[in-house]
Order: sequence, then structure tokens, then C-alpha cells
Amino acid sequence: MSLIIILEVMAGYYHFIVNDGDIYTSPNSPTIPALPDRRPLSADTPDISDFQKPRWAETRHPFLAYIPLSPRYDKPPFDRLRCFGKTFPVIKSMSSWWVAPEIVAQFKALENNLLFVADTLLRAGGALVHLDFSLVSLPTQYGFKREHKFKHGAEKSALNSRNAFLPLMAWCSYTISKLNVVMDAPGNFTFVKRWEYALQQAGVNIDAIKELKESELVDFSKDYPRAGIFMDDDFWQFHNLIKCFEKDNVPVWIRWGSVVRQYSYTIPLQRLYPIPNVLQKIKAERDEASRRAAASETDAFHHSAPSTGDPPTNQGFPKPEPYSGQRPGETWQAFFARKDEKNKSRLATESDRQQQQRLLRQAAQQNHHVPGKGASAPVIYHWEECESYLLILLTIQDSTYGICCTLVY
Repeated sequence: MSLIIILEVMAGYYHFIVNDGDIYTSPNSPTIPALPDRRPLSADTPDISDFQKPRWAETRHPFLAYIPLSPRYDKPPFDRLRCFGKTFPVIKSMSSWWVAPEIVAQFKALENNLLFVADTLLRAGGALVHLDFSLVSLPTQYGFKREHKFKHGAEKSALNSRNAFLPLMAWCSYTISKLNVVMDAPGNFTFVKRWEYALQQAGVNIDAIKELKESELVDFSKDYPRAGIFMDDDFWQFHNLIKCFEKDNVPVWIRWGSVVRQYSYTIPLQRLYPIPNVLQKIKAERDEASRRAAASETDAFHHSAPSTGDPPTNQGFPKPEPYSGQRPGETWQAFFARKDEKNKSRLATESDRQQQQRLLRQAAQQNHHVPGKGASAPVIYHWEECESYLLILLTIQDSTYGICCTLVY
């Protein structure tokens, strides 16, 4: 359960959120998403589902917070990433399949141009990077220039390559952010910004700079949601970036833990420190929530308990496992029938991008190896018959597939 408190501090509103016993502070988000995995992003062609979401801060990839959640691909130069249909066009040559040459040429040119832009702005002082900094796998590494044995392989590589432009776009936005201010120079009547001037000095065409200026690359508004970032309060390497995240409407959540440590913080973090009266209010709300939950369970027990003198009868169905989605007293047939109807309704309303992601996940699992006997393999429990009812306890938990489901009867 999450408890959300909005407190006015100095000149702005800061949100104090309690999630699973830990206290979080956010300068720009009143809610908190599902906590991400703390494992670092894979260095070997990660999937879009791995990076198009909030992640814990890591010095290797500070730009991942800027990844767009809903890329538009509506204006140059990113309109060439728009897919008109379920897949990009592919062609067959002899016994091999290739991504269409015009798509390859567009992807290759865009990748080179974005790398040049980011490198130029980095040298102009447009980003904070650490010694272990590295880019995420580039679109080329997803195979849009390679031959493929099967048609679906070429189509999949084109979509994966297109998705791989998102971290590259985020890297460019990150380098632009610090230089996204008007130059303080005499005669600057056209309000040229520092990043525009840096690109001009590097020989970039004025029309190309105008394209970038009108593209989603420099859209830092609230209407262009970005992934955001989680960080621990003692992750000092990112403390100076909090102001930038705020300015660019990039969600940021600072975790203080269940017990806020009392020591001196850096200046960027001091203004977000949970002050004593906030902590007292959070504690009072948590105690009240626990009291209400305990009272609710007690009432439910008294209502369900048989009256004195009555012979014991069927004790009823067990309580469903948390987060399983099962309803009290629901049979397994009804559970899966309801899930089937829900899936049908989702398929009928899913967008083209959601459909592409689903098909890619299905294709990836078709050739996946069968889970073995290791610690990450699924755990399955069999049927057990009790005196008053039949108990079915089926638990599937597989970290490889990301499945966790428990049904109880």
C-alpha cells in the first residue's frame, strides 16, 4: 500500500510517498510506479521493455531517465522511424531476407547523425558523465544491416533496431538539456541557444538544426512523458542532476528507506529531506492504516464464524493469494474464462506499438529453452484433498519469463 502526502515546502510542492514501508520524496511526481529491478541494464542488446520504464540510477547510463515513453515519430528527422503497418518492409534475395534498402539507409544515416550531435554537445560541455559511462547497444547492433535466414527474423531486427533509437534519442536529449539556454552574447537577437551554436560551430547545416529544434528531441514539456529515475538518498553522484530532471519534467524519486538517516546532505538534496513533522504525519497515517486493516479482518472473521451450538460445516474457500487476480470463491474454470475475456478486450483495443511489443515477446518465447531444475525454474505444487474442501495450490514463479501466479482453492 502506498501513502501519499503532498507538503508545501518553500516555493514548490514536494511529494512524500510511503511504499512498502520505505519513504520516498519526489519533486515532480505525486505517484510512484512499480519499483524497478536493481540489476544493471544488460550490455547485450537489451529489449525495449528493459529500458522504456523508470530505472535505478547508475553512473553508466545517466541518460536513461530521458527515454520517451510515447515517442511520436511525427516530424523530421524521426518520422523515418514510423512504421506504417505491423512491420517494416523486407525483401528476399536468393535464400536470405534483408530489411528494405531504403529503411537501412535511413536508419544508418539517422544513427550516425545522432551520434555526431551527442558527441559534439558532449565536447561543448553538455553533459555530466562518469568514468564508467557507456552507451546502450546501438541500432546497428540489432541487425538491420545483416542478412537473415527467415522473413520474421528480418522483420524483428528492423523493429528492434527502431526501438534501439530510443536510448540514443535520450542520450541526445540529455546532452542538449544543459545547453538548452539562450546564449548570453551581444547581438543575440535571434535567441540562439548554446546547443544550436555548438552545432553551428561544428558545421551542421542550419536547416538540420532547425529540424532538431522542432523535433521531439527537445520537447521537455509535461505532455511528452519520459521514463524517469529512482535513486537512493546517498547516491551523491546524481544529486546535482535533480534540478535538471525537475526542469525537464523527468520524474525522479528519492528513496530514504524505512528510517531516515540523520546526517548532512548535499545542498541539492536538503530541500527534499523529510522534515520531522512530515515523518510524524507519515507514521500516524501508517498506524491508522494498520489499525483499519486489522479491524476489517476482525469484522470479516466475526461475520463468517458459525453461531454457537451449530455443527461445524464447510469452512469456505481459502483466501486467494495476494496479486494472483483470483476472486474469493472463484473456480479455476471461471478464473481462466474471465482472463480469456479480458485478454480479448485488450487485443481489440491495443495500439500498433503495443501489438508489436506483444508479438515480439511471443516470438522470443517460442524458441526459449525449457526451464531446468535450477533455482530460477518454475515451482509447481500438486493437488491436496482436505476434509472440508479440495485445496488446489498452484504456484508458478519463473524469473526468466517474468511470470508469478498463485491460485488457491
